[in-house]
Amino acid sequence: MNLVRGLSRLIVSGALALTGCATSDPKESALPSATPDTGDHFSHRIVGHWRTPNDASCAAGPRVTRDGPRVRVTHGPALSVYEIVSDAALVLRARILEPASAAGAIVVMRPEFNTTREQRSFNLILENETTGAIAIWAPCEVG
Repeated sequence: MNLVRGLSRLIVSGALALTGCATSDPKESALPSATPDTGDHFSHRIVGHWRTPNDASCAAGPRVTRDGPRVRVTHGPALSVYEIVSDAALVLRARILEPASAAGAIVVMRPEFNTTREQRSFNLILENETTGAIAIWAPCEVG
């Protein structure tokens, strides 16, 4: 019976911790975080080649690189530079620095997961918060 009571208290404490509610017992509120900080930033996961619906091949698509606090996207002769505003495990918010015509706009980059075994098993969703424009890029490898 004590085992059942102990498990019940653990489940209730866990549910309260996940919803942000405190418990009265400090031992119960010392549960591990549901989302530990692993240093996994989305800006690292998007580095590589991508393909838009308009690209004839992977090599013709955008290439994403990291440069300190910036993300650079080359797409043919075009270059876009983004300054990272926030970088979590599944969402990247960035301010456009280049091209000058779009400077200052905020872009949110997030995954749309696929069911594959590839390392980048997601499409990249780019949403411009300023204009509302949305782009979807598929991962690919230049070989």
